[in-house]
Amino acid sequence: MNRTQDGVSELPRNRIGSDIWLARIFMLALLGIGLAVHLFGASAEDLLLCPCPFYSVTDVKCPGCGMTHACIAIMSGDLRDAWMHHPFSFGLIFFAAGIALIPHRVRRFWRWLPRSARGAIGFSLLVLILGFWTTRILL
Repeated sequence: MNRTQDGVSELPRNRIGSDIWLARIFMLALLGIGLAVHLFGASAEDLLLCPCPFYSVTDVKCPGCGMTHACIAIMSGDLRDAWMHHPFSFGLIFFAAGIALIPHRVRRFWRWLPRSARGAIGFSLLVLILGFWTTRILL
C-alpha cells in the first residue's frame, strides 16, 4: 500500500478490488433494467426476479426484502414507489455510485475518518436496518 502526504494509505491505482467491480456491475444492471422498463413499459412485477430465499422459507420479510423492486422503481423514476418498497435503496444506489465512479476518493475519505466515527457509522446503520426490519415485521 502507498502512503499519501496526509498519512492515509491507499491502494495502488492499477489494482481494482472486487467491491468496485461489483458496484459497477450493479450500476450497469440497474441502468439496463431502467432502460428496459422505459423502452418496453414493463414494471418491476413484470420482470422475472429471484424470490427472497429467507421469505420463501420463513414467510417473514428479511431486512432487504423490497430492495430490488425499490431500485427498479428508482431507475424508472417512481421515487414514491421506491420509498414504499424500501427506503434504504436510495442510500444503496448513492453508495454504489460512489464506489463505482470515484472509488479512490471514497476509500480515502473512509480511511480519513477516525476509527470511532467509522464504528459509529456502522453501528448506526445496523440499528437503523434492524429497527426498520422490526417495524416492518410488527406492522
